[in-house]
Amino acid sequence: MQERVSQSYNVTEFVKTYPLFSKNQCDQMIEMYDKDLLEATSATPVGNRVMKKHRDCGVKIIKQNKLLEDLLQDAINIYRNRFSFVPPVKRIDSQFLKYNVEGRFNTHVDHYEGAARTLSISVMLNDEYMGGQFQFWNDIGDTIIKEVQPVTGDVLIFPSNFLFPHSVAPITFGTRYAIVNWYN
Repeated sequence: MQERVSQSYNVTEFVKTYPLFSKNQCDQMIEMYDKDLLEATSATPVGNRVMKKHRDCGVKIIKQNKLLEDLLQDAINIYRNRFSFVPPVKRIDSQFLKYNVEGRFNTHVDHYEGAARTLSISVMLNDEYMGGQFQFWNDIGDTIIKEVQPVTGDVLIFPSNFLFPHSVAPITFGTRYAIVNWYN
């Protein structure tokens, strides 16, 4: 009988970045969506609420964008080729985000009651700012276990579940633009 050897892994191995968007494509997205933004909300037990101390950025819902959808599908295909147990998924939400100085999104997870999500994807539209690193935290939220430095055009993809608490560090200079997407 052949003995099975289990291999352990670190959850950060499931956080992947792929350079899929050109700077020109990113600039076009910023130009297209950087108007008529609303204040971002956070999920609470009594519904979504503006909570600037937790999530401080402007937001615009993206309904349809063929280029965005095609490139994100490329990222999902690459990710699913690497992690074969990731099921087929469909986009359920996309948001254009604008973080000004002191803007942030404190530690949270993307899958919660009322928001069933399997994969989270963030498109980094620019990198001409300071702060704003994408940070992944340990299981009790007191230690950063992985920090992603934004690079224009990168697509960051990771599971949405409780094993991946993450945040966006406060912006200290400039403006950070991103498009976040959730799939289930």
